Amino acid sequence: MKAVVLVGGEGTRLRPLTYDLPKPMVPICGKPFMQYQLELMKDHGIDEVIFSLGYKSSAFEEYFGDGAGFGMKIHYIVEDSPLGTAGAIKNVEHLLDDSSFLVFNGDILSRMNLTEIMNFHKEKKSACTIVLTPVDDPTMYGVVELDSNSGIVNFTEKPKKEEVRSNLINAGLYILEPGILKRMEPARKYSIEREIFPAMLADKEPMFGYSYSGYWMDIGTPFKYLSSNHDTLTGKMPVDLNHREGIVYGKNTDISTNAVLTAPLWIGDNVIIKSGAKIEGPAVIDRGCIIGEKTKISGALLWEKTKTGNGCILDSCLIGRDCNLGDNVKIGKLAVIGSCNIIEKDRIIEAETCI
Repeated sequence: MKAVVLVGGEGTRLRPLTYDLPKPMVPICGKPFMQYQLELMKDHGIDEVIFSLGYKSSAFEEYFGDGAGFGMKIHYIVEDSPLGTAGAIKNVEHLLDDSSFLVFNGDILSRMNLTEIMNFHKEKKSACTIVLTPVDDPTMYGVVELDSNSGIVNFTEKPKKEEVRSNLINAGLYILEPGILKRMEPARKYSIEREIFPAMLADKEPMFGYSYSGYWMDIGTPFKYLSSNHDTLTGKMPVDLNHREGIVYGKNTDISTNAVLTAPLWIGDNVIIKSGAKIEGPAVIDRGCIIGEKTKISGALLWEKTKTGNGCILDSCLIGRDCNLGDNVKIGKLAVIGSCNIIEKDRIIEAETCI
């Protein structure tokens, strides 16, 4: 079975980090988010993937190449202009065949059992299977209602509280039969969720919802992106990081004997942590970072080659690559510093500030 991955968006909610990288390529514990998706597919026998690209498309091919290094075959199709989810799928039709195929949204971190979902799709003889996940507040999402046989009976977009009849929302993974492509027009921008799926339901095509209750995270905001790193470190997102007593150490690290490290931590290759520094997990210090003397980092995410001065305090913030922080800089919770910034000494950056 082939998979289509929709990764054409600009990741505006994650700016300024996505000025540097497309959202699906932002790192989670040392490797791009998209690599986790590909590894999940590979674990379930999916070895041919079609990327539908737009914003900063070259970043994907530069990293993944033809896919051989990941045991896969990867195709790249770049949209001349945004086509929406339905338009993007139609745009890669020439690379699909006459069999079922998966469609992934390129910003959902999970460990779904794809084999079980594919078997569910076949058993139900479904034209379209949508993976669903429960949420506490469905009013911010597209809600899907099911009957007792898991058949889809209704779609409601962002219902009011009094209208809520289900807490199941679209989890960003579909299995589709090739006949759906006949419903789609080429070179048109439109949504599969808002136009194609309701039309199929109205025509009484067999559509089913697979309820998934495991780990699921949309990484598209600073809070959720930071949380996805924390969850991966703590094991809430179940992947094997090969850590040692809760700390992953890269190669050629230089950590002062007077530094204090509290798990869980990800410390990348060639990281230098100087005397008196305190790093409290969950936190990620990516490759090539230099942490100054008596600097305290708690819950933060630092991209590669960022340097801090002495006496800095970084509290659950996100900092891009190649930044240079002067002495005694203080950065508050969920502040986001884009790549290649220089922060002068003694500066205080408040919580949820973006630079």
